[in-house]
Amino acid sequence: MSDRLALFLRMSSLLLILCFAILCASSCARDRKVEKRTANVLLYWPTDESDPVFQTWTEIAKEELSRQGISGEVTVHFGHVTERYESVERPAFNELIMTLASQGRKPDLVLAYGDYVHWLLQTNTNSLVCSIPTVCYGLQKERILPYMAEMVERNYNGGRHNLVEI
Repeated sequence: MSDRLALFLRMSSLLLILCFAILCASSCARDRKVEKRTANVLLYWPTDESDPVFQTWTEIAKEELSRQGISGEVTVHFGHVTERYESVERPAFNELIMTLASQGRKPDLVLAYGDYVHWLLQTNTNSLVCSIPTVCYGLQKERILPYMAEMVERNYNGGRHNLVEI
């Protein structure tokens, strides 16, 4: 019986050492350095500067980009949905992108919120704007009327191919 007890104690101690080693390794993995990347990101909000929710989301987005190891410039553009129509907002956004590009700060990624902004980006034909990968989120597809999807397919060649919808 004592041989079995000694074997059990030896196996238990090996198991504890193994558990401790796994915990140490996982702790080190959590503290590992995230590879730093530099990227210019443009946050495109459908509202205006006075909306505190989007100011908070801007700070959260900046913190998350930093946490993911992405440093660089974060530019914010407010689309003023309640004040601007497509005929005003699209040229204003295009001008912003051209200005940033001429200053050497062209966005490497656009993060856009909402259906209105999604529509503006999906139907934008400016080649510089279309060259920037874009992620659109916060979409409520039931707001987009069926004829709009048909219009994108028919008039805009299916829309942009580097635009991801979440």
